[in-house]
Amino acid sequence: MDATPMRSTPGFRFVLVMSCLLLASCETLKAPGSTADWFARNSNKGHEREVQSYRTQWQTRRDRAAIRWLLASQIHNGLTPDDVSLRLGEVGTREQNTREFKREGDGFRVDDEFYRYGPDRQGEVYYLGFREGRLINFDAQVFADKHKS
Repeated sequence: MDATPMRSTPGFRFVLVMSCLLLASCETLKAPGSTADWFARNSNKGHEREVQSYRTQWQTRRDRAAIRWLLASQIHNGLTPDDVSLRLGEVGTREQNTREFKREGDGFRVDDEFYRYGPDRQGEVYYLGFREGRLINFDAQVFADKHKS
């Protein structure tokens, strides 16, 4: 029996070299100019165009499906009123009379603020609640289900 350790066999060296090359190439997948980088940039551009298309439909036609798509896909808890305005393409109007929202017991406090967006073409207005400057109690799934109708 040969007493040569396995580390010195040509097959082991080949596997070791290939493993090192594979590991090194994983780091370059995200490198600027790589195929993965190009794909990520161009996929993102397509998504940005889609978002801008819905935003334009909302801004120009007050399209209900467009605002609901934006609410479902671009808005989430933790955003500031400015973040929401940028994503919707419309500056929300701060509501002064918010007792009705706070009385219904939906987890809102007396010091929460509400902003109004809309109305859409059918007259529906969208209210979003903020606590300490951050969106709260927002369920995007409500709008994901509705934007299809």
